[in-house]
Amino acid sequence: MERCDDGGLLVGTNVPLPDDARVRFRAGTPPVGCTHLACTRCGATVRHFDGVQLQRELLSGDEYAQLWDAADASAFPLLRAAVIPRIRFYFCRCFNFYTAGVVAAPSREDADWACAGHPA
Repeated sequence: MERCDDGGLLVGTNVPLPDDARVRFRAGTPPVGCTHLACTRCGATVRHFDGVQLQRELLSGDEYAQLWDAADASAFPLLRAAVIPRIRFYFCRCFNFYTAGVVAAPSREDADWACAGHPA
């Protein structure tokens, strides 16, 4: 398994996510969103929905679990259309993050996401 440089990138919808699981970000190349991020805190794979945001912050682990289990954005009632264009909403079972740009995967006190590796 090969890991993305910088721990993997989170990208807004203006940067496409690769369909090929082998594609990973390498420093010095155009940004590529990581498609295999994982959270070391809850152990979940990081998922995403495009063009949505939360109506309010999630208040419990149960709400995070319901969000993570949702098949699509319409299946989770606390999501609404994003007010900022190009938003990609990332989440695991314990944390969420929005971006319309390009940022390294969060690794801090309340979240620890990183590339879990891509097949060679």
